[in-house]
Amino acid sequence: MTSGRSRADVAALAGFVVIVAFAVALHWPGVHTGLLADDYLQRAMLDGTYPVRRAPWDLYAFFRNASEMPALTASGTLPWWMPEDLRLSLLRPLPSLLLWFDQRVLGLSPLGMHLHSLAWLVAFLFAFRELAHRLLPIPAALLATALVASDVSLVSPVAWLCNRATLVTATFGALTLAAYHGHQERPSRGSAVRVVLFMCLALFGGEYAILVLSFLLGCEVLAESPAKVRVRRFALVLAPAVVYAVVHVVGRYGAAGGGVYLSPLEAPLAFLRGVLYRVPSMLATELLLLPGEAVYVALFLRSPLLVWAVVPGVLAALFVWRALAGAPGPLPKRMAGYALGTVLGLVPLAGTVPGVRLLLLPSLGGSLVLAAAFWATARRFTNRDGPRRFGSYALLLVGLPLFVLHLPLSAWASRDQSRAFAVSAARLRAASYDSEIDDARVAEQDLVLLNLPGDLVAIDYPVRVRHEHGSPRPKSYRTLTSALVPIRVLRVADDVLELRVAKPGDGLFGYDPKRPDAPPNRFRAGERRDVEGLSVEVMELEDWAPRRIRYRFPESLDDPGRVFLRFDHGRLRRFEIPKVGAEAELEVGFP
Repeated sequence: MTSGRSRADVAALAGFVVIVAFAVALHWPGVHTGLLADDYLQRAMLDGTYPVRRAPWDLYAFFRNASEMPALTASGTLPWWMPEDLRLSLLRPLPSLLLWFDQRVLGLSPLGMHLHSLAWLVAFLFAFRELAHRLLPIPAALLATALVASDVSLVSPVAWLCNRATLVTATFGALTLAAYHGHQERPSRGSAVRVVLFMCLALFGGEYAILVLSFLLGCEVLAESPAKVRVRRFALVLAPAVVYAVVHVVGRYGAAGGGVYLSPLEAPLAFLRGVLYRVPSMLATELLLLPGEAVYVALFLRSPLLVWAVVPGVLAALFVWRALAGAPGPLPKRMAGYALGTVLGLVPLAGTVPGVRLLLLPSLGGSLVLAAAFWATARRFTNRDGPRRFGSYALLLVGLPLFVLHLPLSAWASRDQSRAFAVSAARLRAASYDSEIDDARVAEQDLVLLNLPGDLVAIDYPVRVRHEHGSPRPKSYRTLTSALVPIRVLRVADDVLELRVAKPGDGLFGYDPKRPDAPPNRFRAGERRDVEGLSVEVMELEDWAPRRIRYRFPESLDDPGRVFLRFDHGRLRRFEIPKVGAEAELEVGFP
């Protein structure tokens, strides 16, 4: 018996080593991504070139409050049209300190920092293995580890340094869950301390640790222990979470004002509306690997294509339910708790647009539940004593495609997206280097980008990329507008420029007539805004969006110290401003 168990343990360990090696191979292309998006802002915080000062433990506080707005807009980090209540400040002290340690203490290159992230991937798989072995039979635990190792949600935390925070939180989150179940089985003071310690470390990783509560709440709701015992156990993780929440509120952390993030405290109705659309979208991603963004849009538009998500989703849910119904011992109730916890855990994530990068913590529960269902289905066919009824074959018919989707196809998608991260980052860097900016003169020049047809994070991306590469920073940098449609550029006076959309019915700032609600930064005709070196007046509206804006500069537009630029697929190209009374067309130049 002992010899057989030892051989099984050795086989399980060997299988785990193979899974770890497989996961490292999947994500190896992402190691070569280099810096991307918010990474440049955090590098600036650490080297002292960010417009506002940040402590080493606070590198995720990108925009904190209105008092910082003048410095951020003057530097070009934020454009003039951002609302005064804009806030994107995340409480993630441990990932912040790790980035500081990488750059300021060890002096690691971006490649070295990505290898550090890869080490966290391995640590995460070890932590998840501990959790899976607590809850599942050895073969099912090994399968669950393979599923989570192949999950596409791991791509971004490995390939994007800023998103390493999710991996750190998931690692300690898995250890918290494993320690909690150990405390359930054999409660002691030591086991309770381990639960609290790991939960605190998960919370130091960031706000995603709140999802640990959803799993344990689901488990405790279905547990058979006396209510007082369950409440005392749950308090071990709830108490640190409450302290984190208090610090979060008092420190004014969170996201608001940008239209992308919704706070349940500051915009409860909008958040609840987001839950109705975004939770089903994320469930479609978790169960069927469908792109959550596409499902989200289809729900908004009530597209008939939704049937391709609803029918397979219902079949997958029925498969899990029926497969686990026949599983032995406490497994069905345990997995029901984790299934409930996975759904509950998606609710806090409804504050932003669905995306696979949000789903690493929910994938803990999803991988456990799916692995248990696959194992229970296989057990029906390996059990020679039990009859194989029609239901068993029906389970196999539904379960096999689901298995292929979540293991080989998901692994292929992870490898492909990891490679895409590196290729995309390299392409953006090359485009930034190819911009028409004179390094010999740029430190004395004011750079003016006429239109940014992309995400806010790209507002000064080329300038920061070039600075990281060794180029001087410009004297100033600002963006005039953001639009996904052609624009007409009219020179009204020697020092006045006017931008307007070229076609009737179009608008600036991503205006879409099908959009059901206006963004929070609503404009008014005649509104004036002054920022350093620029006076802006909204001349004409299309619904909520400006269609014509006038800009007054402190000197002539022909000043040799000012360079006007257009966006051309990631490159900044020079734009010749027309003479007074004349106009020119500005193409979109998509990123």
